[in-house]
Amino acid sequence: MSDSPTAGNTRAARDWLIPGVVAAFLISALASGAFIWSIEQVRQRDAENQARQLANTVAHDFAERLDRSLSVSYALATLVRQGRGRVDNFETLAAEMIQVYGGITALQLAPGGTISQVVPLQGNESVIGFSPLRDPVQGAETQRVVETRRLGLTGPFDLRQGGVGVVGRQPVFLADANGVEHFWGLTQVLIRITDLLAASKLEALVQGGYAYEIWRIRPNDQSRHVFARSGEAPLASPVEARIHVPNGEWTLSVAPVGGWIAKSRLVLDVLAATAFCLLLSLAVFLLLRQPRILQAEVARRTAELRASEAQYRALFDENPVPMLVYKPGGARLLDANNAFIVSYGYSRDELRTMSLADLHPEEERPRLADYFSGPLEPGMRKSGEWHHRKKTGEVIDVEATSLDISYDGEAARLALALDITDRKQAEDALKVQNNWLKSVLAHFPGGVTVADKDMRILEWNEQFRKLLDFPIEMFAGEPRTIMDFMRFNARRGEYGDVDVESYMAEAAKRINLLEPHHFERVRPDGTVLEVRGTPLPDGGFVTSYTDITERKRTEARLLAANQRFEELNAALESKVAERTLRLEAEVEERRLVEMAVRQSAEWLREIIDTMPAGILLWDREQRLVAWNEAFRRLYPASADLLRNGISRQELRKAMLERGDAPTDDGRSSDWDALGQWDRVLPDGRIISVDRMATSEGGRLVLQSDVTALRRTAEVLARNERMASLGNLVAGIAHEINTPIGNALMVASAVGSRITEFEEAIAGGQLRRSVLERFVASVRESDDLLERNLVRAANLIQNFKQVAVDQTSDRRRVFDLATVLEEVRMTLVPRFKHSPYRFDLDAEVGISLDSYPGALGQIVTNLVENALVHAFEGRASGQILLVARSIDAGNAEIVCSDDGIGVPADVRPRIFDPFFTTKLGKGGSGLGLSIVLNLVRDLLGGDMDVSSEPEHGTRFTIRLPLKAPPGRGALPGQ
Repeated sequence: MSDSPTAGNTRAARDWLIPGVVAAFLISALASGAFIWSIEQVRQRDAENQARQLANTVAHDFAERLDRSLSVSYALATLVRQGRGRVDNFETLAAEMIQVYGGITALQLAPGGTISQVVPLQGNESVIGFSPLRDPVQGAETQRVVETRRLGLTGPFDLRQGGVGVVGRQPVFLADANGVEHFWGLTQVLIRITDLLAASKLEALVQGGYAYEIWRIRPNDQSRHVFARSGEAPLASPVEARIHVPNGEWTLSVAPVGGWIAKSRLVLDVLAATAFCLLLSLAVFLLLRQPRILQAEVARRTAELRASEAQYRALFDENPVPMLVYKPGGARLLDANNAFIVSYGYSRDELRTMSLADLHPEEERPRLADYFSGPLEPGMRKSGEWHHRKKTGEVIDVEATSLDISYDGEAARLALALDITDRKQAEDALKVQNNWLKSVLAHFPGGVTVADKDMRILEWNEQFRKLLDFPIEMFAGEPRTIMDFMRFNARRGEYGDVDVESYMAEAAKRINLLEPHHFERVRPDGTVLEVRGTPLPDGGFVTSYTDITERKRTEARLLAANQRFEELNAALESKVAERTLRLEAEVEERRLVEMAVRQSAEWLREIIDTMPAGILLWDREQRLVAWNEAFRRLYPASADLLRNGISRQELRKAMLERGDAPTDDGRSSDWDALGQWDRVLPDGRIISVDRMATSEGGRLVLQSDVTALRRTAEVLARNERMASLGNLVAGIAHEINTPIGNALMVASAVGSRITEFEEAIAGGQLRRSVLERFVASVRESDDLLERNLVRAANLIQNFKQVAVDQTSDRRRVFDLATVLEEVRMTLVPRFKHSPYRFDLDAEVGISLDSYPGALGQIVTNLVENALVHAFEGRASGQILLVARSIDAGNAEIVCSDDGIGVPADVRPRIFDPFFTTKLGKGGSGLGLSIVLNLVRDLLGGDMDVSSEPEHGTRFTIRLPLKAPPGRGALPGQ
């Protein structure tokens, strides 16, 4: 036997064992190395994008603080022009400006280009008499400021009074009597670099583990001048952000202190790859070694089979199952056992004169001939179900199993003919019961498992596997126990940081109590599951799992009960067939079948009662077939009306009299209406109705109380709108601050001029030239006051209109372009200091009879959503709002951006409540959900979205010019 082909194959497998393992290790090592390299590249790009975004934010804040400090030079220039070259009370006004604007080291006046006045003077005495126009370091930049007549920034450079700083210079020109302007001098704002850095957010970069440099290109020699840095070490491959300053540009360079690649993480990746290669090599070793093990097992099984042949004859004669032996093709019967002779009534001599076809009815013989005409597989096989005729003429159902044997030295076949007549009748009764079971379970909204008395899970549906995220491999082969699934969960952390064996010991104690249970469990991914378990009379459990995540988060949604339950009948039939083969008598078979029927009915009742939603099951004649306890709890006043066979109209009329049904029931009274809707009961409760057709023409109705959920949705929507209004208030307050501050400063200057004028009158020194200067000064101040106050009034009026609209559900006739312009004005402050643009292109003359508040909230939410999501990692971008008339009764509004777009896997869920990719970063997940509800439910329109990665997103809203009546209030009202 050692020279057989099997032995040769074993040697071949052994020869390939070591080379195969080595090759597997080398190939997996190469693949792992390539994978680690690609992962590190992706991580580095992500880190660079994050650093670039942080640098842009810090640079934007830095530039904003610098602009605010430099804007005081405009006010000083205005005071100089009003005073015709004189600024009375300069020390007092300058001190107030330094306090109001903040971040300023000193204010200076330089008539003719030479500094003559400085506030504060202490510490700045050395600059008195200094002329920046004649300074070799600052002269070129100062001369450009005078030539361009615009605010310019000089520096950074070493200050004469010590330290490093920058100077903002505003040239001032005064007109003579002939109207010709002449250079008067400069108003200067001194800012120390140390003060500017301390007021910025650069420290956040250092705390975040980044090093930075701020540098510029010197205008005289084009060299790189670094004037601020966090450390002495040079930056490795930094990202850069531009800081725009008057007549120039600075650059902020940022890089991680430890470099872009974390060495500790790289070491862990290499260790993980090594472990993977070793595991793969072990798997290849076991795979190549498996053929030898299989060959040994085949030899052992063959020896056992040969030993069992000696027992055949004794088993054949005494076997309680009818058996017969026939020649291949069924031409002649050769032998039969005692059970066959007793059951069929033929003697052995009669059987030997018959063929196999003589046992079959006339109409089944062609099928028998076809069966034998085709190729027959060797060995044992099931031949299917047939009809046999006994000697008395009675026709019975049999299930045949055949096996190739040798009989008296000739080829023959042994056939087992199991009488399944009673089983077929029981199966018909069982199918009627299972049809009702399938109608309910096919729409069960959660996962379901059925365990036997040994706690093996015999039945389950796909929703159970998906809800608990079990791998499909766990359901293959022999059924696993409840403990197997709980152990799998404990090892992957489903129950928290617990000791697996201790937890499983406690769980086994609870399960062995065989008590009903109901609890809720939060999975690590945040999913909340409601678990209900009910023990079965003969041992085991029926357990349902319902995902109630959204109900727990928002108290606003119920899980739709539309999940399909796996077919139970096939497994039950398999169990009945398996047990039937071992039965010795007809009575025992009938008892087991009846037990299966009772168990199926009990499971049906337990599953229906376990469901949290109220259930009604109607037959095709509109008569009540089944209900559950949840429905009785939903309508306690009508619970006693429920009985089998009551008609649908009779039950509805009785419930109407008891106040459990609305007078105008709408779709609920229409038998053909299918789907989901809400109905409001006389007591104010809101009931969600989900009606589905059954396979027999009846109806399955699920009802749930969603009153609290609808109320919670309204509160959440109101909070979202108030948060949006709060953002508007903050933006408007920031925008109004500038004109109000300018007006206050001009009013203060006018007060000083009036005081001087009164002193001149009191001293008798009033001259025509003094009066003319006073009138000119007051006229210029009046013009500045009027322009700034008109600007502030316009901002307040626009905000007032938008705020009133967004906090009320007032319906009115309005011009679409006007309302959109008002909303745009309230959003402009959000874009003032950002690199992004917001443009409006609205067709004029479109009149709507609708809700301007809802429209404003829709536009605000869309723009805010674009700012949060569309331009991540981008230094510029545009949001465009277009409105136009599309026909006589409808208008179209399109809000589009040129941002990064919405990923394809995210796009189907962007309108879901609480779905956001920016959780904890400013996203609540309600903005687009509220927009969709307002467009459809209140304004009577429709909305769709289109997006391409890296090509932006486009929201298209179509609205009727006249909103439908009776649409109710805005969400949250």
